Order: sequence, then structure tokens, then C-alpha cells
Amino acid sequence: MTNNVNRQFLIAAHPKGMLKASDFQYHETEIPAPGEGEVLVRVLMVAVEPALRGIMVEDPNNPAGLKPGDVMSAIAAGEVVRSNNPAVAEGDRVQGLFGFSDYAVTHPEAFLFSKIPDGVPLEASLYVFDTSGLTAYLGMMEIGQPLAGEHVLVSAAAGAVGSLAVQMAKISGAKVVGIAGTDEKCQWLTDKLGLDGAINYRSEDVGSRIETLLPGGIDIYFDNVGGEILDAALGTLRMGSRVILCGRISEYANTGEPFEPTNAARLINNSLRMERLVLFNHTDRFDDWRTVMADWISEGRLQYTIDMLDGFENLPRGLIRLFTGENKGKQLIRIA
Repeated sequence: MTNNVNRQFLIAAHPKGMLKASDFQYHETEIPAPGEGEVLVRVLMVAVEPALRGIMVEDPNNPAGLKPGDVMSAIAAGEVVRSNNPAVAEGDRVQGLFGFSDYAVTHPEAFLFSKIPDGVPLEASLYVFDTSGLTAYLGMMEIGQPLAGEHVLVSAAAGAVGSLAVQMAKISGAKVVGIAGTDEKCQWLTDKLGLDGAINYRSEDVGSRIETLLPGGIDIYFDNVGGEILDAALGTLRMGSRVILCGRISEYANTGEPFEPTNAARLINNSLRMERLVLFNHTDRFDDWRTVMADWISEGRLQYTIDMLDGFENLPRGLIRLFTGENKGKQLIRIA
């Protein structure tokens, strides 16, 4: 700490429509000092995900309660540079809700705070073993429960959650098709991740392509986007199907009436379950899921792709590009 400057990005405005750079404000303040039982963390890398936009909106039911002037929240990883707690030593690598900031004061008992095990790269800790990887596991393996030979469809399949979920379905022996927004991403899904097919929703008719690639219908739909793609998937559900509701990124920038699916009746007739992911209802299972995924990685059965930006100034851009489809895999920003 050579200069006592702590760079931050604050929320400048509640977002309306598409997230934009003017929703954030650059700010400098002094590096904070840890109090009794607290630690000071130098942030090295920040993870972003679409759900962060949700904590920025003006909503009385928003559990985060963030408002203009607050430091933008996000899970990040860093190094402890000062400790007033015997449970954490200076030099320990840790992660938690440190936000868009160079330095953060936290407590070892804070929500989502954890030490990063020796030998685990920061990238893997912030991705596979954190919310994106755990979300993919909960959705696909606990709710979806794919069986060998079943038909699985995943939207936003080249994103952080989707690209892990499709691989988990393949590990289970299912026939898997992913939906993405470019030909390059679709080719990556089939050539690199081994999917049985991919659909470019920007240039192809999603409904007809589902019928071609997954004849007879789908057993599991992992939804990351909502909107018209969700509706197309609902129209192809077959008896005993499961629908996992993970995200609705297509609706985040919608300032008009929400999209109403026309194929909802198919759920009543055919679906066994339709469930919204609530990740933190399952914290007691996280360590077990991490162990399974670590084994898959060591066996070469699960790959993870990082989309890395460098530079503190790119923190807002890293979050915004999730909504423009620029990222492939998990979006991280290395700030130190």
C-alpha cells in the first residue's frame, strides 16, 4: 500500500433498460482500516454475472437494498494484507463480497467469505467453485436430474452457467443442444464442449431447429433467458419434462410489458416440474457439489472457460458486456 488510495465504482443511478456506463461513478477514497476481528483485503480479481443488475434496480423487495452512492457489490478474490482476526493470516487468499473496489474490510464470518484452498486458481475459485458453478450444478444435477439418452436444451449455453450446465448433462449421458447468439459460439459448443447440436437464435428459427435437433421433444430445458426462447422451448416439452428457471436476461432491458409465453399450457400437460433456482437455500450442499466438480475437472470431463478483462477501469464494461453477448464463459476482471 504505497499511496493510501482506494479506487471504487459506485452506483450512480438505478438502471432503466439496458445497463450503461453512466449507471456507475468512479470514486477515490482512503484505504480503510480493519476494526476488531476484521481483515483488510487487497482485491485482485472480480467476478460479474447478470444477477448483479438485479441488485441495482429500485425495488422495495430488493434484498441487497443498494442505492446510488453505494459501492457496486460483486464477489471478488484477493489477498489479506492486514488481519485483526486469528482465524485469518496476512497473505491468505480469500474471496467474498468485496465489490468494485481495490480494498475492502470484511469479517471472516461475513456472508460468502471463504479462504481459497492452496493450489486452486483464483479463476476456478470465482467460477466453478462459486455461484456460477454451483448454480449450474443445482439446476442441472439436482433439479433437472438428466438421464442417459434424454433430450436436454440449454439457452445462453456459451455463458458462465450455461457452458457448465451443458457439460454436466453430457456427463450424464444425455443428448444436449445449446442455444447461443453467434455462429462462432455455436461452433465452440459443438467442437470444444462436445454438444450434439447448437442453435444460433439470431439467425435461425429456434422452434423449428429444436424439432430438427431433438426430434420428439425435450426432457429438460435449462432457461437462462426467458422471453421468446423460453416460449419456443415450452412448445416442445414432452411428458415428464423438467424446466429449470435460472435467468431471464432477454427481459432485463425491457421497459414495456413483460413477455407472456403462449405455450404455458404445455407445462400443465407434460411437465413434471418447473422450478426457479434459489441457490442459497442449499448452502449445506455446496462442499459436496464442489468435490464432485473438482473430480470432473481432474478427470478432464469438465472444462471451464474464462473471459478475462484487465484493468480496474473495465469493471463496469465487464458487467455490461454480459447483456450484449460479448462474453464467452465466465466474465472476470483482473484489477491487480
